[in-house]
Amino acid sequence: MAHLPIYLAEFSCFDAPDDLKVDFFKSQDEVWKWKCCTKEKHDFVSKIFLASGISGTRTALPACLQPTQTEEPKTDLLHAQQEAKLVYGQVITEVLRKTGLKPTDIDIMITNSSIYCPTPSIASMVVNMFKMREDIQCYHMGGMGCAMGVVGLNLVRDMLIAHPGKICLFVSSEIVTSAFYPGQRKEALVTNALFRMGGTASILTNNPGWRTRSKYQLMHCLRVHTGASDRAFHALNWEPDEEGINGMVITKTLPSEAANVLEKGVRKMTPSIMTWGQYAEAAVNYIQQGLASVTGRKAPGPYQP
Repeated sequence: MAHLPIYLAEFSCFDAPDDLKVDFFKSQDEVWKWKCCTKEKHDFVSKIFLASGISGTRTALPACLQPTQTEEPKTDLLHAQQEAKLVYGQVITEVLRKTGLKPTDIDIMITNSSIYCPTPSIASMVVNMFKMREDIQCYHMGGMGCAMGVVGLNLVRDMLIAHPGKICLFVSSEIVTSAFYPGQRKEALVTNALFRMGGTASILTNNPGWRTRSKYQLMHCLRVHTGASDRAFHALNWEPDEEGINGMVITKTLPSEAANVLEKGVRKMTPSIMTWGQYAEAAVNYIQQGLASVTGRKAPGPYQP
């Protein structure tokens, strides 16, 4: 059954104020005053950060997590909510400005944040902040890690198919205040080095009237879920350490499991995006590899379109 095309009309990304931009090296000098800081922990986080390629001056953290602005890190729900309101408030205001929409024009809203899942939900927080309609269809997604943006897009598509012609606001972020780990377990310290403030807001619709004013059209969308595998299920966990301190534990199996999901996704998506010419090239490559295994000659590398 054919469905109306889905368009991404406009989007916005979080632009942190200058006073929240982190000077990594200055912060590393100041962090010694924190009671939770040890030399081993300090050196480990520095090593991970310097190898990551993240800018040392252009990324942002809430003031409650910056050694230059607080005597001790604060990860309570109040500070997490302050971060959420800052990020969500900015990106939603900006995308509404770009599209000329009012908060009451939004028919469907989907928000997501993996670790920070308060009550009332983030979706309810946004409805209250922007005074949205009583009949808005809104949902919050949590606990899905870095995949939540893609998973959320699947839900956006399904909601617009079920409610044709409607306007959907999709907001994705990770609230780092809740993700900060003050303990000593190295597998959980990786997030301290890599996580930064951020968020995006997008307006999507399958209203034909938006076709000419939209930036993109959603052509293909699929879902690969490997949660039935114990190895995949335990690759990323929010759990307590030996002292009972919660943290996001990134195991050594995560890269290989992420690669496995990506490969399966590419394989499923390939028939929708490859041309007949590329299929022919792949077939030639496959034959050449087979001949090489028989003759003992050097085999060509895997085919890459």
